[in-house]
Amino acid sequence: MDPKIISVENKIASEQDAAKRTKLETKLAVLNSDYNSMIQDKQVKLANSQTLERYIEKGKTWIDSLQNQVASPSS
Repeated sequence: MDPKIISVENKIASEQDAAKRTKLETKLAVLNSDYNSMIQDKQVKLANSQTLERYIEKGKTWIDSLQNQVASPSS
């Protein structure tokens, strides 16, 4: 995504025609919006992934605890 944004920014910098420049700026705004949306989605997915990893680790701890209780002689 970054190369597209950079390319449009470069075109804006070199464009002299106001109408074409406005069109490019609109395109840049859309690209930036899409990029920001993707970054936000990535952050949400990362947070969900980290939560699942914590649950998995807790589950492993519970399983180890239960296995230890089963293995230990009861009085």
